[in-house]
Amino acid sequence: WEVEGFIHNLFVLPDYVSQGIGSQLLATCLNHMSRTATLKCVSANTKALSFYKKKGWRTIDYGTSEGVEYQIMQFMNDK
Repeated sequence: WEVEGFIHNLFVLPDYVSQGIGSQLLATCLNHMSRTATLKCVSANTKALSFYKKKGWRTIDYGTSEGVEYQIMQFMNDK
């Protein structure tokens, strides 16, 4: 959602994990945003959280939706 700088539903199929696809998807999203980007990541998805943190994202808040805990993460875009 470019207007709000929010990345919705960025997923990579399990057979394609660790092939650079997630990095390319994320970079493409960020190239289209001219402001601070945010996203939600399910807290139990430790692999995804680790991926985002390695890419420079940081947790800025926590929440729960329908019993699922998530973290709101932020990336300061250099654009």
